[in-house]
Amino acid sequence: MGLLILKAIKWIFIILLLLVLVILGLIFLLLISAISYQAKGSYIEKIPDVQGRVSYLFGLVKCGFSYQEQFLLKVKILGIPVYGFPKKEKRTKKEKSVSKDAPIDLKEAEIKKDEEIVYADRDEKKSGLDSIVEDTTDTISISKKTVEKNPNNGLTVEKKTLDEKTVEDTVTKDTARKKKIKTKKEKKTTEQKGFSLETLQSWKAFFTNPKIKRALADCKEKIFRALKAILPKKWSVLAKFGFADPSITGKIMAGLGILYPVIGNHIVAIPFFEEEILEIEGELKGKIRPIYFLWQILLLILNKDVRYLIKAAKKQLG
Repeated sequence: MGLLILKAIKWIFIILLLLVLVILGLIFLLLISAISYQAKGSYIEKIPDVQGRVSYLFGLVKCGFSYQEQFLLKVKILGIPVYGFPKKEKRTKKEKSVSKDAPIDLKEAEIKKDEEIVYADRDEKKSGLDSIVEDTTDTISISKKTVEKNPNNGLTVEKKTLDEKTVEDTVTKDTARKKKIKTKKEKKTTEQKGFSLETLQSWKAFFTNPKIKRALADCKEKIFRALKAILPKKWSVLAKFGFADPSITGKIMAGLGILYPVIGNHIVAIPFFEEEILEIEGELKGKIRPIYFLWQILLLILNKDVRYLIKAAKKQLG
């Protein structure tokens, strides 16, 4: 019996180890596999046309989208369609049963609809008359209550109605609220005025600290590296443009000339000084690797200066 129990424990341990290895392998695959994306677009004759595709896990998961008067989206896993937008409308059982049954006489349906409309109009008229009668009776009763005879002079004296009392109550409440808001604002302004110099000095000392300076520089470097990894490696744009005022086209060409060190040969601009035109065509391709982002985050967490920055920022804000 003891040997059998030991063997069972051994096999359970082996199975658990295999499961852990499989899970770790899947996580490793998810991190290593790149998210590749590509897109094409054009804007010709004031009609936008965009098409794109995103693939993941070596093409096992694919997502395609397009926009031309309507946005379309399709998701496939192992070549099997899983999600689509807009979704296809499914016919209900009632609609199918109606279509299978014998055709309905249109004349009878129209007569029934007309009868329903007539009855509805009558009911609406009756309800409207009843509401008018009720309103008039209410107003008469209120007017009787508001006007009473004075026993001393015999003259009529108007008393305050319920509506006037409610108006007075709301006015008093609004004034009280406004006073409270003013006092709160005044308190905040006094606190801010008394606390502004100290906060400025503390923040100045915070940013002049050499450890915090090094941490911010490191964070800046890692963020720029992450952005470079996200941005497309291949992209190109062909633009034909011209405006009613030729000076605008000239200014745009001058701006593109200034940005040439950044843009390079990716953008080809063709100006039209005598025509009013705007046509754009472009495409881009790129890859995103999740493991690269995790690596950059780990480097930041392991950095002593960054940890000191987080602690100091908590103290400063808290």
